[in-house]
Amino acid sequence: MISVLVKHLEHKAILKQPEMQLSIVEVISALAEQSRAQASAATIGAISDLVRHMKKTLQIALGSKDLEVVKWNDKLRKAFDACIVQLSKKVNFNSNLTVLCHLMFVYLMFL
Repeated sequence: MISVLVKHLEHKAILKQPEMQLSIVEVISALAEQSRAQASAATIGAISDLVRHMKKTLQIALGSKDLEVVKWNDKLRKAFDACIVQLSKKVNFNSNLTVLCHLMFVYLMFL
């Protein structure tokens, strides 16, 4: 279910709706928190897809001077962060080091 929702984020109609993106990421995070599932290739793939999608979303909003876009971008980034942390707990990364490295890479792309 989580993988399907992550893939749904990439739909072209969803890309134009930041409110919908935020809702989907929050649902993914809640599902990951409540899930009893253990580490799987699907979970690792979902984390990878979320990081990639977060990068795309941040790149789109990076050049915007619209204050509303900047606000949604900040909310969405925080939701992505929380979601990736919840999913990484399922995979049991050592101290979430791998996820932290991915996030740092994404952030450094925008400096």
